[in-house]
Amino acid sequence: LEENPEMKDRVISLGIGDTTQPIPEYILSGLVGGASKLGTKEGYSGYGNEAGMLDLREKIADKLYKGIIAAEEVFVSDGAKCDIMRLQQMFGAKVISAVQDPSYPVYVD
Repeated sequence: LEENPEMKDRVISLGIGDTTQPIPEYILSGLVGGASKLGTKEGYSGYGNEAGMLDLREKIADKLYKGIIAAEEVFVSDGAKCDIMRLQQMFGAKVISAVQDPSYPVYVD
């Protein structure tokens, strides 16, 4: 940005960031309802599929991709930290990885 200050409004920060608004009520009620189900024998689901909940992957394939990909091709992640770790696992324990600087602190960990 020092060399190209005119680009300031076009740069997207991928830093840690911060939230600016409370969680919307419809999301909060879904989280509370889902958590409450886990407290019952009938609602307890244990660990889910490693690629994400099938019904969610089906909806993503249908609604976002208009059915051009199958639900089995959709991967629902629990966040970038875990994804970085998974990539490292895929390529082996002795692989050397490059990490941009500055970067999210856990990328280096």
